[in-house]
Amino acid sequence: MLPPGLGRYIEAFDRLSGARGAGFGGPLPIPLSEIESYCRLFGWSDPEETGDLVEVVQAMDAAYLEVSARLREADRQTGAGRRGAVARLDDFM
Repeated sequence: MLPPGLGRYIEAFDRLSGARGAGFGGPLPIPLSEIESYCRLFGWSDPEETGDLVEVVQAMDAAYLEVSARLREADRQTGAGRRGAVARLDDFM
């Protein structure tokens, strides 16, 4: 069970994850401009709430990128390639 109000942040992160780019090294961070656009589109107008959203989404994004990098490295070491753990992480998102 999620603490009250946390679902809003998870929903935002889930939607914003689709806006991230990808490079040769894997997924890129969610651009701040995308978070700003999300706030406008979904009515996050209170400066304190939008600041919280930025902080939480960026923290979740950093964790996602860290796990993704570790899984890519594990796949590289085992030769699992695209069908390895990274593919499972992408399927989860």
